[in-house]
Amino acid sequence: MATARQVCRIIDETLRLPENTSRWAADRLRPAGLLPSTPGDPVDIDSGHAAHILLAVLVGTNGIRAYLDMRPISGGMTFGEVLAGFVQHPINLLELTLDASAPAAVVTYRGEDNGVRTDTFVGAAPHQRSEVSREVRLSASAMIHLAAAIRNAPPVRAGRRRISERFETRSYF
Repeated sequence: MATARQVCRIIDETLRLPENTSRWAADRLRPAGLLPSTPGDPVDIDSGHAAHILLAVLVGTNGIRAYLDMRPISGGMTFGEVLAGFVQHPINLLELTLDASAPAAVVTYRGEDNGVRTDTFVGAAPHQRSEVSREVRLSASAMIHLAAAIRNAPPVRAGRRRISERFETRSYF
């Protein structure tokens, strides 16, 4: 996995967002207790925390707990757990659609029997919908590129660089 800073950079690059957009969202998630706060110690985060950052970038940081706690109409895992699973193994995801104005989501994926399944997630409390429809769609290719970049992130070394890395040796022949 990758550190929170690496995940933020990867999300910005993959979704073609302005620089530090997802870092701003991650900074809002730390005081809420949704991201670990380890200043000065680069610790790898799990797929659940990467899903929290991704969700905060897609729908905003206000009311993100309502999105994470959504349950499908047919019953099952919460939306936060499902999104974390697709961040870790995105190969079966076909499309993710989020409603940015009220907690609701539709996940289309390949089921265990290789058939196409669709789960509709709704919030526990009914919300007033605005007249303007704000949907966010995340395609399978974007999710696969995102997960591959997170999985292949280089390890981060804390502290000063090694002495051999600090001094450049030059050969003239």
